[in-house]
This record gives sequence, structure tokens and C-alpha cells, in this order.
Amino acid sequence: MQSANAKRDILYGNPQGFELRGNLYSPAAASVALPAIVCIHGGGFTQGSKDDTTVNAVAEVLIRHNFVCFAIDYRLAPDARFPAAIEDCMCAVRFLRANAAKLGIRKDFIGAWGASAGGYLAAMLGTTGKQRVFRNSGGWSHESSEVTAVCDWFGPTDFSQLTIYSSSIDRNLPDAPEAQFLGCPINQNLRLVQRANPIAYVNASNPPFLIIHGDQDTFVPLHQSRILAAALSKAGVCTTMHVHAGRGHGDGFFDNPDILQMTAGFFRNHSEI
Repeated sequence: MQSANAKRDILYGNPQGFELRGNLYSPAAASVALPAIVCIHGGGFTQGSKDDTTVNAVAEVLIRHNFVCFAIDYRLAPDARFPAAIEDCMCAVRFLRANAAKLGIRKDFIGAWGASAGGYLAAMLGTTGKQRVFRNSGGWSHESSEVTAVCDWFGPTDFSQLTIYSSSIDRNLPDAPEAQFLGCPINQNLRLVQRANPIAYVNASNPPFLIIHGDQDTFVPLHQSRILAAALSKAGVCTTMHVHAGRGHGDGFFDNPDILQMTAGFFRNHSEI
């Protein structure tokens, strides 16, 4: 990654003996503490890694805007089920806070960005970070899991509504991504589905959100982002939603300069650089 210092495979947590690692990228010429962004990869909850192409593209732009980026791995389904991935992302936030001075970051500004399943996880960080909904597993339990701003690229939200709009897969099957994440088909445990819904935790104390979604997405319907944006706005949360015309599930996002600059500009505006 150009013009960046990279520290790879940093151990940031150890829940139940599982080593969680991330790549830390920071501007090469940084001389003061900088705001940080936790970058969360997609992959349908079952695959993907911190070295994802989209993650790298976003991190590269954010670095040019003087952000430190922490691209993380998290436990994947079906080996690890809800809420393991969420707890891992929270652990990453706490790790950055606990080690802020050593890593050269501002403890008061840690944002979250994610795409697809990563967008969902970023949204869960934003809506639950101030609440004791999930365990502080993995380490650094004395620190806050709260994030300061969230950018969600085309992430699912309310799994129970995934079947309302046309999709490229049958969401009621036991091998659907959300079913593997939860440990059961989504139509068999609506209480669990509701517990996994970021909209269920929306309140006025949530951080600002930027939500970006393609209007031709057949994997995660646009409606999923619209209902999250509506709930956030109703609660009085600063919310911006951008519908990317003519685009599918991530199609043309990470290589689109306008989308990348919109993402960086959102974090820059809220970090008060």
C-alpha cells in the first residue's frame, strides 16, 4: 500500500483461545495522533479476510486523508456463530483504545467501515457499542467498544425481511449465509433474528451513519439499508444514505473514486481534522 506504514498480523484479541489478528496501516509521515477506522471485510459471514481487495482500496484512500486503518479478521460461520463476529469487532475497537498511545491514534475517534457482512457488523458496532448487549470477550474489557462514526456499504440489517424482496438466493435454506451465521434458518427463530438486528438497538445516542447501497443489488436488497436509515433518522441520528444507481452488490464500489471520496469525506467531517 503506497505511502503507508504497515504492521501486519497484529494479535488484537484471544476469545476462547482463538487468535484474532489485524493489519494496521498508517500514513508514512504521521507525526501526531490520528483518528482510526476499523475496516471490516465482507464474505457472507462465512469467508473473506483482512487482506480483501475492497478493504485495501478503502484503507488506501482513508490513509491519504490522514486516518489510521485497522483491517481485521473475525471468527467466521459456521464454526463461530452469532454473536462471535460482533464481539470480535468490538474487541478490535477496545484494542485500539487500550493501545492508542503506542499506535499513534486518537482514543476519542475510532470509526467503523464495512462492506456487505462487514457493513452489517459495522452497523452493529454503531447501534450497540454503548450498550451491554454482548460480552466483552477477547480482551481489553476495561475499554469502551463505542465507535464514533459508521460507514455501512450494502450490509444486511433485518434478516426477517430478506425474503420480502427478490434475492439471488433462498434465504430460508439452512446453508444461507444468515442461517450459518445464526446457526439456524432465519424463519425458525425470529427471536434470535431480532436479537441480531441492528435496528432493534437504534437510539438517539448512536453515532453518525453513512449508508451506501446499489439499487440493483440482488444479494442484499436495497430495502435492507432503507429501513436502517429510516430507523436512525427517526431516532434523530445524523444519517446520510446514498443510493448508487445501476449498481449491484458491491459492483463498481471500491474502484469508484466518488464513492471512495464520499466515504473518506464522511469520516473526515466527523473526526474534525
